[in-house]
Amino acid sequence: MVKQKPDWPDWPDWMEYFARQLIMPEWGEGAQEKLRHARVVLVGAGGLGNAIMPYLVGLGIGHITIIDDDTIELSNLARQHQFKMADIGKPKAQILARRARQSAPFGKILAKNCRLDAHNALKLCRGANLIICGTDNHESRIILNRLSYKYNIPLLNGGVSNFDGQIALYGPGLACYECSFGGEAQNNMANCATIGVFTPMVGVVGAMMAVEAGLICAQKPSNYPHHLGMFDCTNGHFMRIKRIKNPQCSVCGLQNET
Repeated sequence: MVKQKPDWPDWPDWMEYFARQLIMPEWGEGAQEKLRHARVVLVGAGGLGNAIMPYLVGLGIGHITIIDDDTIELSNLARQHQFKMADIGKPKAQILARRARQSAPFGKILAKNCRLDAHNALKLCRGANLIICGTDNHESRIILNRLSYKYNIPLLNGGVSNFDGQIALYGPGLACYECSFGGEAQNNMANCATIGVFTPMVGVVGAMMAVEAGLICAQKPSNYPHHLGMFDCTNGHFMRIKRIKNPQCSVCGLQNET
């Protein structure tokens, strides 16, 4: 019989595992308990997904679902560090979940080897406390943006291209993704496959997104509810650009508020 992994805090070593978090007076067992009960959906198991996932596990997120329909290629390995040469050709979501389980003696980690679309998005994200979008697919971002506002689920969005990275939180009451980037599918939008990405940037932005995920799931204030955070690693400049809600936006505009 396969021995089941313990569900902390019944697991006797959980306080030692999270000792460096628990010792912080601003955190403590109360915040850790909130993370244990949090349900996070991670869309995209590429560069950002690889960078975020170990921190989600290390934070103590109790339930994580990874969604991605892609398979691992040689060109992924330089920046997607949870994957190895022997993984080439295998499903990204499945391998990322497997690596996470190896370092997580608690919680539940699910892999969905499928492409998120308008038909399956609600089923895949139902019950989530937070959706993390780590994909550079504009169509997927639009779907998640609309689902976030319709079903009142916070959406943490991140992106990297070239030497730049960005991060923002979207959700009801906030200016949405489509206010900034438009709502039509744009096949010519830049992504790492077309303009490239400086490898360390996925780690930088992924870590920033994991920090936000921890704060949000612990019900602490986010750093980016009204701003788009942008980082240029060629000059070390970090900017916070205020996001303005479009009153005519079909997703979050004034006519849609009740």
